[in-house]
Amino acid sequence: FLIAEYLDLLTYSPDNIIYITLNSPCVRQLFEGDTPAMSTRLKVMKRIIQKGIQLCVYISPFFPSLTDHNSIMKDLQELTAGRFSLYFENYNIKMGNWREIKKRLPEKLLHEYASIFGNIDNYKEYWKKIRKEIMAENKKYGYAIKFFIYPYDDYYRNEF
Repeated sequence: FLIAEYLDLLTYSPDNIIYITLNSPCVRQLFEGDTPAMSTRLKVMKRIIQKGIQLCVYISPFFPSLTDHNSIMKDLQELTAGRFSLYFENYNIKMGNWREIKKRLPEKLLHEYASIFGNIDNYKEYWKKIRKEIMAENKKYGYAIKFFIYPYDDYYRNEF
């Protein structure tokens, strides 16, 4: 994790923020096979906090039925010695890589995603449910959480 080599340089300003992206191991295996494991990222995040640098942990992209927010939130307990922000961002199929992503997803998930993303009401209801689940789970931890949920538009309907 290259950022660890530069932490001393980043302590010069209390306004510096480091964003570290995390996801479930299955998402990492499907899409980011060469990236550091959660354990490695956690070690670096601890060092960031120890150095007094602001940390934002970014759970992105959040894939329905693949991103295990409960497990990730539990793993982040190791960072309780310092404060950090926790952001959740849904997968935005408008990013232009949806056709490649679809090739790697199990068939059963494609049907589930068609149900979620193919209808505005289902889309809104799904993310409302996920927000509620995350905030209920967060009662154990007290993380500072933000959500970035992209607005639904015709692009979603046309892709399914």
